[in-house]
Amino acid sequence: MTHPDVSALDPHGDVTVDDVALSAELAGAEGRAVSPDVAEYALRLGDDALVLSQHLAWWIARAPELEEDVALANIALDLLGHARSLLRYAGT
Repeated sequence: MTHPDVSALDPHGDVTVDDVALSAELAGAEGRAVSPDVAEYALRLGDDALVLSQHLAWWIARAPELEEDVALANIALDLLGHARSLLRYAGT
């Protein structure tokens, strides 16, 4: 019995991410200067999201049920991603 070639079944092939494709995303504001008021607002929102994600992470091991642990972890990760984006935007 022969097994089919796995690479022939995968329509997407190898997916690579290079720095050129992500340069606009990594810049944060896509090369535009951010006004000081908007930067301060993004900094405050990012800081709030970061602190809240840290507080939720503290609760992960202390929730009474496993499902609540998983839900808190997912919310904390979402907030951490928001904080990363907002703080990167504020820094540009």
